[in-house]
Amino acid sequence: MADTDRSLRILIADDDLTLLQLLDEALRLDGHEPSAVSTVDALLTMLRTTQFDLILTDMFVSDFSQAPAVLRELREAAHDTPIVLLTGWSEAVQKAPPELGATGVLLKPFGLDALLELVDEVARQKETKPDT
Repeated sequence: MADTDRSLRILIADDDLTLLQLLDEALRLDGHEPSAVSTVDALLTMLRTTQFDLILTDMFVSDFSQAPAVLRELREAAHDTPIVLLTGWSEAVQKAPPELGATGVLLKPFGLDALLELVDEVARQKETKPDT
């Protein structure tokens, strides 16, 4: 479980409502403050109105060639917030996360241990990053 100093505000975005609910519950039980949305429009609205420490998002595209445009818009709205892609687009995404504006990738299906480890790493980085 995350200690209170490492509690993160996490935006989760996925159109798989079952996965969304599972991630929301797991992160809440780990001591974080998740907010869950299921559409790109809701994701972008939340980013424009609320500050988050981490974004976990599905690609929301049926064709990977659309991904760069979606991620550019997301990166623009998210500023410097770390973005982790939750995706099944394994090879294409793994080869290009920095170019796409993503901080990291969790390939579906992924285990909760992998997710929580990644969230803990972001929390540790946040602790050591000077406030600006």
